[in-house]
Amino acid sequence: MTDPLSNFEEIDCKHHFSSDDLSSDQNKRLCFDPPLYIQRYNYVSGLLFDFKCKSVMDIGCAECKLIHLLKQTNQNLNLIIGLDLDESVLEKNKSKFSDNLVDMFHCRENPLDMYLVKVDISKPDKYFLDKFCSKSCGLDFVSMVEIIEHMYPETLQDAIETVFMQLRPKYVLISTPNSEFNVVFGENSNPYDERKIDQKFRHWDHKFEWTRDEFRKWCKEKILDVYQDYKLYNNSFHGLAISRFNHI
Repeated sequence: MTDPLSNFEEIDCKHHFSSDDLSSDQNKRLCFDPPLYIQRYNYVSGLLFDFKCKSVMDIGCAECKLIHLLKQTNQNLNLIIGLDLDESVLEKNKSKFSDNLVDMFHCRENPLDMYLVKVDISKPDKYFLDKFCSKSCGLDFVSMVEIIEHMYPETLQDAIETVFMQLRPKYVLISTPNSEFNVVFGENSNPYDERKIDQKFRHWDHKFEWTRDEFRKWCKEKILDVYQDYKLYNNSFHGLAISRFNHI
């Protein structure tokens, strides 16, 4: 089987420093245009178009920004599923699933079913398994955008088992921050995390952050080596937000 990502070009980005006093290195702040989260979502959106996917599940959908983008821009999709463990976040953002004026004036070429589900992907309940892990569902694509670093190792492995052994989509995208880039953010990259004073993470809830080599090693040991007997997946690694500082 050929690697479907082999011809997919890495996304370039604009970057600049923003500061009231550009002469002070401490005040320099790296900015990306468009913002990194938009670049990530556009990357996922591009893959869905390239692979001609009809269905997608976004694990850790949070504010549903990716789901909203796909709903507005991808006419090929007939099923979008958003999963998150935080019920309050889902409740706050469920309006993004509703039709707006744009939807009313621009009818979709294909009907679209959308689900927003509160579930722990590491130990899904019977409703989830019956609804979305059956052969009739036949998921094309699962996205895990900047979510694995919020899981403890044992929880993460259970989540991966759910994805690869029960959901079994055609394509899986997993993204996580590159810790090699953290030095660019400066000493105050994580002012909230008091658990590890000597290790700066980008977000207070991150349980870990990996270098590119560590991420590749995890993918090999915890995914490829574990599920290689099924020979269902090829793999490919790509960087996002490429600049003179390398991949973020």
